[in-house]
Formats: sequence, C-alpha cells, structure tokens
Amino acid sequence: MFKRLISFVVFAWMSVSMVAQSTVSTMPATTPNNGSSVVTFEINANLPIVITGMTNVFSAASGTTGPVEIWYRLGGVLPTGQTTPSVTTANGWVLAYSTTATSAGNLAAAAIPFGSTMIALPGNQPIGVCINA
Repeated sequence: MFKRLISFVVFAWMSVSMVAQSTVSTMPATTPNNGSSVVTFEINANLPIVITGMTNVFSAASGTTGPVEIWYRLGGVLPTGQTTPSVTTANGWVLAYSTTATSAGNLAAAAIPFGSTMIALPGNQPIGVCINA
C-alpha cells in the first residue's frame, strides 16, 4: 500500500510540474536608448505560450507616457528574403495589443501594462515579436 501511495504522489507531482507556467526575464545585449523606436526579438517555445506582460527600456525621460504597440508574426521576425524587419500586416504581422506606457528613464526597464490581456501563441515555431513605441 505504501508503494502505491508513493507512486501516486510522485505521479501527481510530475503532472503538476509539467503544466506549470514560468516567467522568463531577459534583457537583450543591445545598448538601451539606441535611438530606435522599435525592438524586435524572437520566441522559440516547444509548447503553446501565453504572454501576460512585458517590459522595455524607453528613451523618454522618466515619467513620460506614450503609446506602445505589441506586434507578433508567426514564422519569426524576418519573412523569407528580407534582411531587415518590416513590421506591416502585408508581411504577416498582427497587432496584438495597443496601450500607453510610462517610461522609467533611458536606463531602466518599465512595465508595459497588459491588464487582463493575454496574447496566446502556438509552440514549435519561431514567433517574431515587435515592441513599437
């Protein structure tokens, strides 16, 4: 009986850990406040994911508010044959979310408020993401 109980507990723990969500926090190796109003990056997830928030370093002075758009593209940042991202609906980009964010200054990451918005994305393919501010 004890062996069955242990097996059940281990199985239950493994089941819970396989469906758990995690938070990934990263800063790209680029210089903050580089003069561009667009940041692009790719996500490669083995399973479907849900984005519930993002942060970004904005070039505006701390406390300044402004519009922010979050775009995504299935297949990665670059369509076939392109060497520079061109974020347009014609290239397969989808506007997922528009909001207003408040800068924390040009050296600190500021939250992009998502509220209850969640961006669901599929797994097993590169996903291009663009933050346009």
